[in-house]
Amino acid sequence: MSGRRIKECLRNGTIVVWAVVLILTTGMLTAQTVYTGSIVGSVKDTSGAVIPKAAVVVTNTGTGVKSKVNTTSVGDFTVPNLIPGDYEVLADAPGFAKEQVTGITLVVDQQARVNIVLKAGSETATVSVTADAVQLDTDTSAVSQLVSSEQVTELPLNGRNFTDLLFIGAGAVQTGGEQSGHPGAGDAISINGSRPESNS
Repeated sequence: MSGRRIKECLRNGTIVVWAVVLILTTGMLTAQTVYTGSIVGSVKDTSGAVIPKAAVVVTNTGTGVKSKVNTTSVGDFTVPNLIPGDYEVLADAPGFAKEQVTGITLVVDQQARVNIVLKAGSETATVSVTADAVQLDTDTSAVSQLVSSEQVTELPLNGRNFTDLLFIGAGAVQTGGEQSGHPGAGDAISINGSRPESNS
């Protein structure tokens, strides 16, 4: 084999190696996705008037990490890319007492709404409020549910079929036919009315 032919083979081999490395690296990057949630809301006074440029501080009570934003001209605020956990929100504006909302639990892909009403008063005073135990997500139409590890470990799995875990969540029902991509694994499962083929 000539030297030129050997160099050409090596060059083509190098291109193939780099292509494989690129594909594997891309796969690893997409696998490292961090699932987050967000806290949105508004800041108003007791008459219902919006308070623009109010300072809002969202604190993860587990890590102590703070995110600071100001309300928009219509009194709204959004704090995206928050890791799931427990949070508190503190709002502050000149001429108003501070208000702190505690007990906010944020789960994956949730958009929690925290509306704050500031009372006129000393800026050194802080009013503390606990968030509702049941927080409704009124900003998106997504249907989601948090399943605790206790629910999973105590679930009786007949036949040890992992797909039985789907029925813990709301909206999962069995339909006729087989599960797409899992022949012989039992009946197909529809989640929130979607086609079973969507589960692939």
